[in-house]
Parts: sequence; C-alpha cells; structure tokens
Amino acid sequence: MPFQKGWKGGPGRPPQKKEDGERMALLDVFDEAAERAATLAMVRQAKKGNVAAFKELMDRKYGKVSENVDHGGTVVIQIREERARGKILDADFG
Repeated sequence: MPFQKGWKGGPGRPPQKKEDGERMALLDVFDEAAERAATLAMVRQAKKGNVAAFKELMDRKYGKVSENVDHGGTVVIQIREERARGKILDADFG
C-alpha cells in the first residue's frame, strides 16, 4: 500500500510469531517472584556502590533524567545509614 500524502510513517513491522512465543515463554518464567528477586539483587548491588545498579533503579522509579546539567564544580553527598535495616536516615547534599 503506498503512503498517502501527509501520512508520516507507516504501520511498522508486525510482531513475528517467534518473538511472540519467546515473549510468552519469558513471561511464564519471569513471574512476580522473579521480578522481586531481581529488584532486591539490584538494590543490594546499589548499596555496595554499584553506580550502574543505582542509576537503573532510580531511572525505573523516577524516570530518566531528560537534561544533563554541567555545574562545573564538585558535589559532596553524605549519607548516614542504619546498618541493622539498611534504612537511610538522612542525607546531606551540601
């Protein structure tokens, strides 16, 4: 079917049957318990200082940052943590 005047884009590539089957198999294996386990593993990695894990968690929770700002200075972040529960009590972004 030819493109009509004023129509930008097209219907796109329809999903393939193989992809649909793979997606369904993944949904069967990666259930809610597996999602929770993967999330908890990422939280543990972020607490150990894995910046990539921390960034991914923050992006998923709050959305990706749409603009990078170069402030040209340094930032000091001090975090006090309650070790028994791993709960952050306060943070100073001074």
